[in-house]
This record gives sequence, C-alpha cells and structure tokens, in this order.
Amino acid sequence: MRAIILILISIILASCGEKKRNEAKQLETRYNLLSPDSLLIKEFEINDIVFLGESHRLKQQTEFVNEIIPILYKNGVRIVFSEFANYSDTQLADSIITAKEFNENAALRLIHNSGWEWAYQEYVDLYRAAWNINKQILPNQKPIRIIGLQPDINYSAIQTPQDWDLPEKIMKFWNETDSTSWLAIIENEAISKKEKALVYCGRHHAFSKFHQPIMNNEEFLVFEKNREGTRLLRKYPNRVSTILLHSYWTGKKSYFSNPIFPFNGILDSIYQLRPIDNHPYGFQTNNSKLGDLIDSLSTYSNGRDTVMLKDICDGYIVLKPICKLSLVSLISDFIDESNFENSKVQDYPYNFYTNWTIQSMNDTLKKWHKDEETYLENVKKNCN
Repeated sequence: MRAIILILISIILASCGEKKRNEAKQLETRYNLLSPDSLLIKEFEINDIVFLGESHRLKQQTEFVNEIIPILYKNGVRIVFSEFANYSDTQLADSIITAKEFNENAALRLIHNSGWEWAYQEYVDLYRAAWNINKQILPNQKPIRIIGLQPDINYSAIQTPQDWDLPEKIMKFWNETDSTSWLAIIENEAISKKEKALVYCGRHHAFSKFHQPIMNNEEFLVFEKNREGTRLLRKYPNRVSTILLHSYWTGKKSYFSNPIFPFNGILDSIYQLRPIDNHPYGFQTNNSKLGDLIDSLSTYSNGRDTVMLKDICDGYIVLKPICKLSLVSLISDFIDESNFENSKVQDYPYNFYTNWTIQSMNDTLKKWHKDEETYLENVKKNCN
C-alpha cells in the first residue's frame, strides 16, 4: 500500500510540474519572454552600445552583472564601462584584471578612488569576474576590459556650503570636460575601435530615448535631454539601447516620494508564475505586450500624465520580485590607514566635517548600510 501511495504522489507531482511548465510556456509565448542573458545578446545583435541601468546597492543586480560578463565575452562584447570607477584608473583596472593573481587590495583601492562610501563587495567582485575570464584566454585573444566613466572630482572647488549655489563652482567640482565626458570616453574606447560595450550604471544615467522629468518641490520643471545615454543616442541613432533592471520606483510627486511597485506589481506577479528553476526573465519592450504597460503613478509620468514602459526603455529584466530583493554586502573596515586621508578629502565638500577618525568613518558606513536596509524593509511592507 505504501509503495502505491508513493507512486500516486509521484504521478500527482509530475502532473503538477507539467502543468507549471505548460503555464510558463504560455507566459513566454504571450509576452515574448526571454532569459536575461538572451535579451542582452539580442540587444547586442542590433546595437553597439547597451546601457544597463541598475537601482544601486541591490545585491541581485550587481551579482547579475558579474554573472553575465563571461556570457558577454563569448558573444563578442569585450568592454564593460562602469559608473563606479574613475576613467583615470583605467590602467590600474587593466593591471588588476590581467594579472597572474587577483589583487583584492588593488580592486578595493580602485573602488575607493571613485567614492569613499562605495564600500560594497559585489562591486569589487566585478573585477574578479573579469580577471577570471582573462586568466583563461589564449595569448592571441583580446582581454575583457572594465573602464571607469567617472571624472577625477576636484574636491577643492567647494570650500563653503554657499559654493553649491554657484554653477561655476559646481562645474569645477565635477571636473568634466568635453574630452572626459562619458560620451567622449565611450567614443574613444569603444565606438572608434568598432567594439561593442555594456555601460553599467544607475538607471537615470542609462536613459537614452526617454527624457526624464526634472522636479522641484513636487513641481514638474522640464525634461532632461542630456542624460549620458540620451547624448550618445542623439549622436549615434540606431546604435544605442537601454535595458533597465527591475526595482521599486518613486511616487508621482517627486523622486523623494514613497516607493511604489511599477505597474501595480504586474511584473512581479509574472515572476511568481514562472517555474522555480527559471524565474528571472526579460523582454524587448517593442516586442512584448508588457511594453504597452502604462504608468501614471511614478515620477516618470510627470509632464506627460502617463507613459508606457516601451517609451522608457528598450528592454527590461526582472531578476527577482521587489519583495525578494536584498542589499549588497558592506565591506568591513573599508576605511583604513591607506585611504583615510583621501576619504576625508572626498567627504569634506559634502559635510565640511574635519574631525573624522578611521573608526567613525567605518561606523558611519555601517549606519548608512543599516539605513538602506531599513528603507528596503519599508518598501517590502507592501508585500503580500
């Protein structure tokens, strides 16, 4: 009898599994769903430069980039541009990812040079992922490269809080010229060399065809037409696209509004309906009914009343539903004797605080990380 029961249970489970697979196949057909890596490869078949916009400090998103680097390389994409490193550190980045042994301390230094507060392991692991590829390639093969996009900030340009009200001071602070802009770097390092490249950056930098609403005190001012992706697309039409990674957005009033689930959680629901071993998905917004989803509740709908997903981006990837997102890992004791003085220089224009210690800086990083965790938990209060 026991054997018969076990057989019946197995049959029922197999039947349920088959039903799930059929439902998943129907979803894929109905919405033209792809695996995330397949979506990226498809975009690179028709474009040279693909912006991948993240929400910052979300573990699943940064890990995804680390995981797709070898897939991109196998498909002829040998350059990853990164918002999270300085362009002047390109030689350092090349040396890290082509060395015989991976130098974790050098990678930490590279990340720190771009921002003393960016103390997250997964962003450092990007260089390890590239190093893993380069140590396996043949001598006649081109290595993969990670090229930073940030300028060397001129921290001394801001001496008083009032300096932030002076445009000429701010321009000097950012220290960006025509020759060191994202556009120029991408042109010089990729387009002029006929190389395809992924641009890994924050969501707003990644906007290309979409003109982001600029708000002031909950009032719509103007559309931003000079985002990094927008400038590149304007100069190189039909060669640039934007893929966004799924996360929470902000409410209608401003970019400081309470977070919302885009499109009332429809994209999260689709994730839940897919089989356990194949949850993540992506789609081209002009080739899927999901591209016709209408938003009227987020900040992005300002100045228009409503906006479609296909107007915002060319592709969309759901790695996890919002309720299952988590933060990147804080690096313990990120600030030490080797970078303490530079950390103070970086922070001073923002806080005008001079009494830092190594301990207080590391404690502050822990507090900020905890604040991020609290924010994410508050987002998840809307989860069922």
